[in-house]
Amino acid sequence: MLIHTTTDTQIELKKQCEDLYTVLQQHCLSLTNNRWDADDLTQETLAKTLSYYASKSEPSITMPLLRTIARNSWIDEVRKKSKLQLGPMDECGHEDKRSEDLHEAMDQLIDKLTPKQLLAFVMKEAFLYSLSEIANTLQIKETAVKALLYRARQKSHDHTGDFSQHWLNIPQDWFKSRLLQAVKYENPAVLEELIIAIGKTTSQKHAHKESHSPVCMMRQTLPKINMAA
Repeated sequence: MLIHTTTDTQIELKKQCEDLYTVLQQHCLSLTNNRWDADDLTQETLAKTLSYYASKSEPSITMPLLRTIARNSWIDEVRKKSKLQLGPMDECGHEDKRSEDLHEAMDQLIDKLTPKQLLAFVMKEAFLYSLSEIANTLQIKETAVKALLYRARQKSHDHTGDFSQHWLNIPQDWFKSRLLQAVKYENPAVLEELIIAIGKTTSQKHAHKESHSPVCMMRQTLPKINMAA
């Protein structure tokens, strides 16, 4: 393995990658169907992963993440080879149109879906995550993932709903920008930031709900008993 690290974070990253190396290599072989390309794809996947996580204080590399990065990297490689075989093409206009369509689609979805629904929808449709991979990444059950995707598809055709209240604790512009970057550059590692943001919001909601529950409010109003008497 061509991995040379020195800091504590890099050492931890190296260990996590080494633990998953054999499984990743087998996955890359299933994608490429030959050992040479599989080895190259394995190294490229690890390099991209290490580059992104090098600045993270508590890195956590999972197999679903590595599989997605490997799959997207291989798709890019196949596309590059196809372009070389077809000859030079003027793709500037095509890329601009694709970027414009992506922004428009994201604007429509972000106004109709909750943050978690939007994230699950993008993971499924853009990154081709399986239900189990989405469930593992979001730390929810597969049945919950199915429900999220069902509601997301239903609401994507709804022109009457108002879901602005779901974005009160998450900056919409920031969420959209990071999600666009993840999709445009096919970098699923960026999704981790959005998952963390959603997790923090969920925790805040639970804490707020608990503090305003009838039992908690009753406890706050009852006089404290002096146990030292």
